[in-house]
Amino acid sequence: MRGEREQNMKFPSAKALEKYNPAGLMLDKHKKLKLTDVQQDQLKSLRLQIFERNAPLMGRYDSVQRNFEPPRFNARNGSGQTPAPDSARRRSMMQMRQLRLLVDSLQEHRRADVRAVLTALGDDTQRKRAAEFLDEQDVKFSEEFPVPPQQRGGRGTEGRGGQGGVGGRGARRPPA
Repeated sequence: MRGEREQNMKFPSAKALEKYNPAGLMLDKHKKLKLTDVQQDQLKSLRLQIFERNAPLMGRYDSVQRNFEPPRFNARNGSGQTPAPDSARRRSMMQMRQLRLLVDSLQEHRRADVRAVLTALGDDTQRKRAAEFLDEQDVKFSEEFPVPPQQRGGRGTEGRGGQGGVGGRGARRPPA
């Protein structure tokens, strides 16, 4: 189990998280949702607002993620590496907690973003179909993150690392 955990400790880059902007997803699915020109314009504006609002969090996430090195738990693994000293493991675990806190904050932002996106849609049929697309995006987003490590004694968080998507950095323009 520890070997599996060690291999699945990689957090996605901030750039990879940019694709989880819910307004961007709706724009990508504009034909399937039969969006009007006015709705598309609203969503383009909303997409930019999401990027800008999430910019500070994404900047901090990017900084921590780039320097993150997963902790090494095994005494020896197949590569012949020895375990990291306690101080290195402690630093890795602190970085992982920081990343998780930032992801949680981005997920909170996403909930508001999803509400705003669904409000921009005109009818119940569009909203229902959009919710299906957003649910699919949520699953993909959660698969980006490692499973949280379990606490000693078998007590700990089970399941995937997240439940919602996040927007991107505001300093950059959203992808066209």
